[in-house]
Amino acid sequence: MAPRNLARIAGSVERGRNTLQELLAKVAPGVPEYYGRLLVLNSMILGLVQQRYHASSVFVTFETEGAQRRVLEKLSVGTLAVKRNRTTGIEHRHLFRGETVLDVREAEEPGTVRWQDLSVSTWKKIRQILVTTTVALGLLFLSALAVKESRDYRIDVGDVHLGVSFLVAILNQIFPMVALPLTGLEYHVSESHTQASLFFKIALFRWVNTAIVL
Repeated sequence: MAPRNLARIAGSVERGRNTLQELLAKVAPGVPEYYGRLLVLNSMILGLVQQRYHASSVFVTFETEGAQRRVLEKLSVGTLAVKRNRTTGIEHRHLFRGETVLDVREAEEPGTVRWQDLSVSTWKKIRQILVTTTVALGLLFLSALAVKESRDYRIDVGDVHLGVSFLVAILNQIFPMVALPLTGLEYHVSESHTQASLFFKIALFRWVNTAIVL
């Protein structure tokens, strides 16, 4: 819908409201309220695009897969060479501005890239992962303690004996529900990295509870 038509509709709705409808709009926003939010967001976007930003990652597209493979073959170097900017054995034309070793790698699929996290510094990523991992380890410790203390208890439900195994099964089902939003707080460059972090937490939790404590 064109912005002019949306503005006309918002103005018409706002003009036709009575006192009760104005009060209800504060609880359940309508077209005028959402149109106002849209104007604010557009203004913020216009302001943000005028700022200067440091490039954190550059994505290059190729017309053919063969061209992509040739570029990766020519420009790919070891991680240590990138970190230390070791230019030995690298053609001068393959260096950025003739002096910097590029960290070139095949990109993730566009739909899996977490674009909002690309510019986050490495230290901030590590710090956030340390925080979430510490929380996960704390939950693991409490779970292991609960499992250990419940070894001598048993609940009989009819002919079924519910003991520590039942508690472990319940905890193993509950923890992923906690680990998912916890991992969502971390900064990762792609969804595959996020899923790997989530898998590590869940696997560690279940392994400790099932294989060690139990």
